[in-house]
Amino acid sequence: MLHFYGFYYFYFLSLALIPQSYFITNDSPLPFWDFLSRILQGLDYKAPSRHLPYTLVYVIALVVQFFCTLLSPVVTIKPTFTPMRVALAGTHHYYSCERAKRDFGYRPVVELDEAISRTIEHFEHLRNSET
Repeated sequence: MLHFYGFYYFYFLSLALIPQSYFITNDSPLPFWDFLSRILQGLDYKAPSRHLPYTLVYVIALVVQFFCTLLSPVVTIKPTFTPMRVALAGTHHYYSCERAKRDFGYRPVVELDEAISRTIEHFEHLRNSET
């Protein structure tokens, strides 16, 4: 019986010692395309205005990947338009910093609007010069 209890003791002890990962955010969830639109507009670019169905874009990416694989014996093509990138761009990602708040007393230092303004200022060299 000692062996049985010893196993559970070390099992629960190991769970307590496993490193935790934390998301450090500004605690203001914003969909990816809304965030990107605010950055683009801040740099004097037009925000995306046309919406294509996710499935259509994903299938197009699969076709591109298929042809790149098919042509790989002849020519090496490394497309940047991949199904994985479509999946990442087409999925809403919300990250919670609740655990960091609970464990460390974390509080966001900069609000989302201020962070976007600072980001735009930092990337001033990328501002659209055609406007």
